[in-house]
Amino acid sequence: MALLILVPAAGHGQPGASNTSKQHLSRNIEQQEKQLIFSGGTAPVQVSLDGWQVSGTPVGRLLSLTRPTPRGTEMKLFDPSGLHVGGALVPPGFVAVATNRNIIVFPEALHMPVRAHDLRFLSLLGEPIKAINDPNLSVVRWEPLPEGEFITVNIDTATGGARAVVYGADGRILWNVVSSTAGYPDVSMSPDGMRLMVLNRNPSEGTALLDILAPGNRLLKRHALPNVVKVETSPDSKHIGAVGQQLATVIDASTGETVWRRDENIDFVLPGGVRFIADTLQIMGAKRDQQRGTAMIQSFRLGLSDGSMERTDIEETPLDRVPSLIDMDSAPDGTTKFIFHDRIRSIGPPGKKRP
Repeated sequence: MALLILVPAAGHGQPGASNTSKQHLSRNIEQQEKQLIFSGGTAPVQVSLDGWQVSGTPVGRLLSLTRPTPRGTEMKLFDPSGLHVGGALVPPGFVAVATNRNIIVFPEALHMPVRAHDLRFLSLLGEPIKAINDPNLSVVRWEPLPEGEFITVNIDTATGGARAVVYGADGRILWNVVSSTAGYPDVSMSPDGMRLMVLNRNPSEGTALLDILAPGNRLLKRHALPNVVKVETSPDSKHIGAVGQQLATVIDASTGETVWRRDENIDFVLPGGVRFIADTLQIMGAKRDQQRGTAMIQSFRLGLSDGSMERTDIEETPLDRVPSLIDMDSAPDGTTKFIFHDRIRSIGPPGKKRP
């Protein structure tokens, strides 16, 4: 069993308690009341919000602040050191998200999740790169990636089915895939852009189909799995992890074949709680106790080559305070730090793993 190290952030109380006065936005950025604290440079930098609002959790390294104006929404961007690096004016009726390489602008969805496929790719200084307007597509799901790619899952009005279109940071189409099953899949892409994962879930039956696609929309492998909630690719694009309430599996991205599969009672996978860290698949889960109204936050460290596992109980928290995971960080000695939105916790280097 790994050594558990509690590292409460300044201003926090007992484990499991939520203190809204201080929130972690990323590894190097915190919000405390109306102040932002940037610690990614040589010394901490404080920036007053002063009428600006934080625009969600950063997709990559850059933090976005917004404020309304008569001409639209003004956006400005800061890097982890607190340096103001760019911004844009977002027109009325649109919203925007910033990545490491661009700003992506798309229509607001006020009363329903479907929005027009009207996209605008801007530089970090707000200069136009490319505009895309496809009247035959309506966006039902979308996800920006840290390096500026943009995944969209759409209703294709010509066929009535689902179509996934993935754009590069410059607005070029990288993938254009018609879904082969009913419903709207979850889509993810490997960091090198060479694999597309299309996950079709059937919650009523507790099953899922995971398609691994190679360039040219070639089906490399289809995996029939119990209900999967998250698919993640390793930073080097060599491995694909698929995790559900009762399952963890790692797939070789080059062949699409299963490296290992482990049936494990994870119960609830925390938002942001599946990452590849060094030679492990790291899962943050919560074992829920509905009768007591509590959940035990747990770390599952699984060996990348063989699926050998080490589970560590982190702490118990009320069910309505189960945190989201913002980031993970691994030290040279093997200690892993977990940055939640309201607390920081660490576990020591891996010990004896359970086969």
